[in-house]
Amino acid sequence: MDRQVRKRRGTWKKLIALRNSLPGLIIESLLITFGVLLAFAVDNWKSEVRLHRDTEVVLKNLKSELLSNRSVVLEWLSYHDSLYVRLDGVVTGSLRPENFDYIDKSVLNELYPEPSISYLLQKTAWQTAHSAQVIKNFQYRTTYNLTHCYEHQSKVDNTMDLLFRKTNDLSLTEDNYQMGFRTIRNLFSELSDQEHYMLGVYRDALIEIDKELVGFER
Repeated sequence: MDRQVRKRRGTWKKLIALRNSLPGLIIESLLITFGVLLAFAVDNWKSEVRLHRDTEVVLKNLKSELLSNRSVVLEWLSYHDSLYVRLDGVVTGSLRPENFDYIDKSVLNELYPEPSISYLLQKTAWQTAHSAQVIKNFQYRTTYNLTHCYEHQSKVDNTMDLLFRKTNDLSLTEDNYQMGFRTIRNLFSELSDQEHYMLGVYRDALIEIDKELVGFER
């Protein structure tokens, strides 16, 4: 009987001790939970700041790349338009071939040399935007215009490659020089149209980038 009484008293003491320590346990649990939530909040904040910074840097790099590419296209356009006029004169007969010293294939290749790598259109910043996964943070119109811009830029590159191959493979003789020049002239006309259109595409893409960068400065 005494043993049962002592056992009950011990149980009551444990319950009383637990009751007394319960507020402390609750407070400790709340502090731990708060600490975990705070750590998550800080990590999310740091991630947002990093993403914000990375997105701004990529946008600035894209702007710089597009401005550089636009300068290249302007140089190409001036040169290609002048070549088109001269080639068209040969094809239409308004300019006599004997007035030119670029009729043979070797001189024609010099007339349209393979471009130096320093004058190629770049897309490094665009590739970085994809690999860094910051493109998903762009506004829809920015993404749309940039995608259209670099897709059309690839078309210009492809036309340039085709033109160079055609020029390199061209066999000019006294009998077929007009047909050969007509082929090259038509490609220059297509290239010129693409380059003129490309300037407008660059303009639209740069406008959207500037709008986004203004938002980052606020």
